[in-house]
Amino acid sequence: MMAPNGQLQAALSAFFLSKGVFADIYDDAPARASFPYLVIHCPADTAWNMQGLDGREIGIELTLWDEQPSRLVRLEHDLSVGREDVPPLEGWRLTSLVELGRQRTRNPAGPWSHTLKLRARVVNDGVGA
Repeated sequence: MMAPNGQLQAALSAFFLSKGVFADIYDDAPARASFPYLVIHCPADTAWNMQGLDGREIGIELTLWDEQPSRLVRLEHDLSVGREDVPPLEGWRLTSLVELGRQRTRNPAGPWSHTLKLRARVVNDGVGA
């Protein structure tokens, strides 16, 4: 069974690919890419145990990159996801997905970015464990 952060990253990629809005989706900053593209970063999970349940907390950063600021602003609205949008994970149940904040930035020598930070909490459902 894949770790919950890897599964969550794959599930989010599938969800955003199904929207058909972004040129491509990556798990890390690409060397070269067509704009607009999305980078989904789900670092290692941390223990989040409660009431005898094996749980994990996962920080997520979704970063949208574009060279056209006006298009980036329009696409920011497509950079949203709810718990009900995430496909099921194998062996884990997504219990919460909370938005922690958003930030738009510009590198004077490069493209604009918009980052959405999320926190996910999952519990082991005992299947395949």
